[in-house]
Amino acid sequence: MHRFFLWFCHSDHGTTGGLQADRPELYDAIAPAGREMQEKVIETLGNLEKLTAPTTWVSPQKEVPLEHLAVLPETRVPWKGTFMRPNRVFQSQKSISPEAQERLRKFAMTSGSQVEFDSSGITKLVIPGRAVKSGALDVFSGSAVANATHPVEAEARRAGGTGLEEEKSYVPMP
Repeated sequence: MHRFFLWFCHSDHGTTGGLQADRPELYDAIAPAGREMQEKVIETLGNLEKLTAPTTWVSPQKEVPLEHLAVLPETRVPWKGTFMRPNRVFQSQKSISPEAQERLRKFAMTSGSQVEFDSSGITKLVIPGRAVKSGALDVFSGSAVANATHPVEAEARRAGGTGLEEEKSYVPMP
């Protein structure tokens, strides 16, 4: 029986999935929307990193399945969020691959958001306030990102497996 555990990827920008240096400011800006909204926005930032950078779903030795996806530190694409009333605006701090752009485009379409890519690959995602109210941030959930980036492993886990065997042959998406 395998235990699930969290594996955080560290970088000079903080910890993926945790509260990074620029996130307390965002957290304060959206405080009037309530704690649940604050947590959804912060979770969305982490999930955007997981959607747009290569990830793993197993421990470094590939022996233990992780509870959540982990961004590979060397290929991390950090995101920054701002609150421009009534919209939530997210911007990548590095360029993202064409494959990641396509995944993000699909998520944006499903969520009712707009996505823009500049010539250097830097990405801006604008989630309109009306879409936020109707659940757009839920589109960027951890399970939705895992299904998009690790479909075979996600299916194995839904069927009651650990996804370990499937993950061992997984090639990270760019």
